[in-house]
Amino acid sequence: MRNLLLLIFLLGWLVLPPGHTIAQEATSILAINGVDFVLVPAGPFTMGSDTGSADERPVHTVTLPDYYIMRTEVTIAQYDQLVQATGRSRPNTSGRGPTHPVRWVDVSDATAYCTWLGQGGAFTTRLPTEAEWEKAARGTDGRVYPWGNLIDRSRANYGAEGECCSGDASDGYADTAPVGSFPSGASPYGALDLAGNVWEWTSSLHWPYPYVATDGRENSSASGDRVLRGGSFYNSASNVRSALRSFARPAWRNNGVGFRCVALESQ
Repeated sequence: MRNLLLLIFLLGWLVLPPGHTIAQEATSILAINGVDFVLVPAGPFTMGSDTGSADERPVHTVTLPDYYIMRTEVTIAQYDQLVQATGRSRPNTSGRGPTHPVRWVDVSDATAYCTWLGQGGAFTTRLPTEAEWEKAARGTDGRVYPWGNLIDRSRANYGAEGECCSGDASDGYADTAPVGSFPSGASPYGALDLAGNVWEWTSSLHWPYPYVATDGRENSSASGDRVLRGGSFYNSASNVRSALRSFARPAWRNNGVGFRCVALESQ
């Protein structure tokens, strides 16, 4: 497989409710085999939240190198390319179009796709760590949601207020939406759908903070629950916050769980 590097620079603004306009950073796009990734520049960011769940504390600083993250969640059509190329089983896609996020996938499915996507190219592709996911979602200013600090149904596909596991069609979708349906919900780096639509697998074990990448939590062969991020179409506003951590056993499959990949220059 061959990688195609395409750099496009876009500069814009995310316009929030009055008094809450936050600048969006320039977006640098990397295309790997037809899949768009956006650059998350190297540097520190604040991870965690003092006002969230206990496992979001303590708030701490994590420094990461340059990496790219998929602009959207992996779609059914994109995952089908893996199925056709390798013979891997196709997950349940009943009633969903090709541009909807693939779901009913476990960690092994997600890992297989990410590894396959960048095979033999200049970039290594894999599942994001939860630190990489959180920085991509909230940037360096500690915002609550990818677009800013106030929830906004026009910016994400999330569920009914005050209850679990019920979609809310007032945003136009009672179930998943095609990826990229909420462009005004972009993160500081231009990534979409990092709040709602489907939960996203990360490579990280659900261990206490502070996050330390070298302490064993990124051991892919270790047993234990893996962290899920972002919330889904059936979760309420508090569960689509960028700092929120959920978790599940690696073999778990669900109609609200998908994934996206990150890319780093191969060493």
